Amino acid sequence: MMGQVGKWGFRDGADDGRRLLLCCFISVVALLTACDVSSRRDAASVSGKDQANMNGTMTVRLGEQAKSLAARDPSRLKFDAQPAGLDFVRAKWSESGLGTVEIQHGPLRLRLERVLTLDATQDAASFGDEGITEIDVNMQLADQDLIAHDEARLRYWALLKSFKSGGWHSTIERGMPRLSAKERFAYTMSHSSSMGLDADHEPTLAEWMRIASQTPWGFWRDGVYLEVSFMREHTLLDVTKPGAYVVTARVRTAREEARSLVEPGDRDRWQETLPGVLVQLNQLRAKKEQELGVRGYVILKDYQDPPLLN
Repeated sequence: MMGQVGKWGFRDGADDGRRLLLCCFISVVALLTACDVSSRRDAASVSGKDQANMNGTMTVRLGEQAKSLAARDPSRLKFDAQPAGLDFVRAKWSESGLGTVEIQHGPLRLRLERVLTLDATQDAASFGDEGITEIDVNMQLADQDLIAHDEARLRYWALLKSFKSGGWHSTIERGMPRLSAKERFAYTMSHSSSMGLDADHEPTLAEWMRIASQTPWGFWRDGVYLEVSFMREHTLLDVTKPGAYVVTARVRTAREEARSLVEPGDRDRWQETLPGVLVQLNQLRAKKEQELGVRGYVILKDYQDPPLLN
């Protein structure tokens, strides 16, 4: 007898394996994002129990001490001090009650909905006076886990447009050529996803499906850097059937963005090494732009990188 339709949109019994696969995808994406922060900073992976009653808006402030944040809501937030000197504050929402997070920095207010996980990081050993300098949030695009690929495209673009209308400015990765949104898309698709994309070019469904997971869209506003990307379940790529997506928003202070440009071993003396790194990145950009200009690409010479100090 045919089973009943379960919460994942699959029928019970024969499709249990597929349901488990999707569940694992959501969990693995959250873990991979946490491990990305951890691997670059010698930290541990995310842990903690699901908290189904985590409703309401959680406020996280850049510059706030990690211990103070955790103390404000100990039932929701887990504080984790690492031996390497990094302090983490973590939260994880259950599927039955996705969260809402508001990130604040001075007058800036960034509201993120349908949140799965939150990780706030403070380098307490080296830059303790700066408080939390990086926040990573994983989100779903819809309340349900499965979503049509074209709906995912439209919802993702609505999210990017909301950032633009909210005063966020698109950025171009330092060292990368300054191309228009459309030419940047073509260049990224034929070269490397690390180039990132521009929110001013809305892809067609066919183009959307070509975009690799973790391709970044960069923004800047009021001394804060925002990087947005998504991960797509690679076993659910049929455009006629639903897929599964997790969106990641990474928010950094300008100083933390600057430190991300230097080698990990130079973090403690980043102000000494950063000028030389920026010179190299500018030279690399100029070389690429010269090559592309000869090939007919239009270079956005008026674009200026945002400041790295706030």
